[in-house]
Amino acid sequence: MAKKNFDNFLTTVAKPPKLSPDEIEEMTREVHEKTPSSKTADKVAAPNTGNEAAAGQGRRGRKPKPPEEERMIRVSVDLPESVIIDLKARVIREKTDMKSFVRKLVEKELKK
Repeated sequence: MAKKNFDNFLTTVAKPPKLSPDEIEEMTREVHEKTPSSKTADKVAAPNTGNEAAAGQGRRGRKPKPPEEERMIRVSVDLPESVIIDLKARVIREKTDMKSFVRKLVEKELKK
């Protein structure tokens, strides 16, 4: 019975039709033949003055990639319940999250 249901499932699931090369070419033309807006045309015609980089924009209006951050490694530490309660209360008072608070504590201690 299970095999019959599985075979039925396979016959009912239709594969998406493959596009012909002519259909792909037509879709490509539609995308590339769109007329650029006047704003885009002005950007293309205007020389690059470097203002885009100063405004935080990358090439072609893309945002620049953020600098690579150092790889993080997860650490698990067992603490007494009273310490955890005090830690949570302090984190709430300082309006931060526990991860940032503990990270700052460790970095501060290691800089001494």
